Amino acid sequence: MSPPDERWMVCQIGAREHYSIARALHLAKVPTTLLTDYWSGGRTWGVPSRLSQRYHADLATADARGFNAAYLRFVASAKIKRLQHWDWIVAQNEWFGKRAADQLARQCRKGDRPTVVFAYSYAAKSIFQRAKRDGCITLLGQIDPGPVEMRLVRQLHERAGCEPLREPPQSYWDNWRVECDLADGIIVNSPWSRDAMIQSGVSAGKILIVPLAYEPERRPVAREREYAGEFTETNPLRILFLGQVNRRKGAAELLGAIQAMEADPVQWTIVGPGDEDLLAQFRQTPRTNVVGPVTRSQAAEYYQKADVFILPTHSDGYALTQLEAASYGLPLITSRFCGEVVTEGQNGILINRIHAEEIVRSVQYLLTNPVELTRMARNQLHSEFLAIPDLVDRMRDAADRASEMARQSTEEIS
Repeated sequence: MSPPDERWMVCQIGAREHYSIARALHLAKVPTTLLTDYWSGGRTWGVPSRLSQRYHADLATADARGFNAAYLRFVASAKIKRLQHWDWIVAQNEWFGKRAADQLARQCRKGDRPTVVFAYSYAAKSIFQRAKRDGCITLLGQIDPGPVEMRLVRQLHERAGCEPLREPPQSYWDNWRVECDLADGIIVNSPWSRDAMIQSGVSAGKILIVPLAYEPERRPVAREREYAGEFTETNPLRILFLGQVNRRKGAAELLGAIQAMEADPVQWTIVGPGDEDLLAQFRQTPRTNVVGPVTRSQAAEYYQKADVFILPTHSDGYALTQLEAASYGLPLITSRFCGEVVTEGQNGILINRIHAEEIVRSVQYLLTNPVELTRMARNQLHSEFLAIPDLVDRMRDAADRASEMARQSTEEIS
């Protein structure tokens, strides 16, 4: 049961995490307002096709509000101004933050003040400034590992001799630091993100780890996988990479590993958009099928056909594709620099160092140990994920801890 005065406001741009936090709260009957840039309400007529999916049936009876008309005006204005990439992102974050802050102020004036305001990073500054004036607990959802990740990606590009990385303006990071200061609690999805935030100077006491909640829209038919006694030219090990094909995701090192294993019976499938230069090199590499971008339903086909999923990422806040692959019973080869889904040797292999040689070593181990691969796949069938109904308890715990930290901070100041 909800405490009598408990009320949440969740603010987010787009359908991030399929509205999981708002869904969890609403399903638990916690009074919740969802504020988002565009909310289709499940309608398709008169709704731009790219925005028709801005909805979830779990929130059909929720207090979900989109700034629809204003958002379409913003998009039209941004196109006229020819805003691109970081200019677009910064402008959208600022626009949404101010809209949400105004809506919060209106609710508070009407006596409908939320006790907890949750907003995602880089668009939370104005929202939290308003929330603190109204005495709300503020929770920041950190969507990535922050400046540490940006520096890491910059170094990857410099070492590869690539064109200079497009980076956000300094104001982007300045505003983020204000958000962190205003937040009573900061939610990250992995220990890697927590460590990166601490490296950036964020108070460790504010940081709370809450893994991503995951429930597939349709539960995949995860069959028990049996692997051949050995892999051959006619029965190769089928390895899937699905995601952004870029240097941050380890695509360059993966390419090096594939090139080093051209003589081995492995069929590689690369699914997703990304760096055109890297994609061109993948296309020229034997035993490699480059698919490009796919829809969610099409992605399911590739998970079903694969034997192993690989993600040698240099940095990810979590990497939802791990959970998607695991739900199909796929053993995983992933790095330690993302969400904790793999238990070493149980449902996959963890890469300690993002290097082609390390990837080759991991793949060759599976090639020569199909019995181990079968065992990992069997274990994967019994993997448990944080479900949407369980997320509400994690969020309430985070709010309680944030409230206590805010109280202690106030006492120290006074």
